[in-house]
Amino acid sequence: MEAKKLTISTVGDMVDTAIIHLSIHGLNRTVLQKAVFLYLLSISAANSYSFEKIADIAQFEPYKYGPFSDFIDGEVEILSGDGDLENSGNNDIIKTDKNKLSKYPVNDKEMNIINEILELTDKLNTKEFVFYVYFHPSIPKNIKKYFTQNSEIKSELIKNKEKYIKELKRKGIIDDEAADLIRYD
Repeated sequence: MEAKKLTISTVGDMVDTAIIHLSIHGLNRTVLQKAVFLYLLSISAANSYSFEKIADIAQFEPYKYGPFSDFIDGEVEILSGDGDLENSGNNDIIKTDKNKLSKYPVNDKEMNIINEILELTDKLNTKEFVFYVYFHPSIPKNIKKYFTQNSEIKSELIKNKEKYIKELKRKGIIDDEAADLIRYD
């Protein structure tokens, strides 16, 4: 049973909160899309929400680099217009105005999820982060399969799977067990 009714408003609030908190160090648009996707997936699991419903409301679809949402791009524009985000580098880097964080409060559970994703965004480059979203064993297979079906880079990631596994292990993102699950999936 879902404690919070999932509407465009509640999911929009989740998306805005994720965008603001996850872009604290500055993210490019590709990483921001995947980071918000991971946040919503994690929040849905932590709160027994239907991820399929959240993803549908947030308008995630399979795209060239995996899960993508025009809704998120729209929210970035609104938040930027409100002065809560800063865009730089031809609008390629989205960064939170730190003074605006208090407008988007989070509870401890949400902050833990945000911190886990921030660790990933801080340690991984764009392709490594996309690889993580495509292949990490914590993400249900059906979700990975659906959201990567139109990918233009999936075959390249598969071809270089060992290289990415090695980098994720070296950076402390995955252990031997996760590496094997990725390797033999």
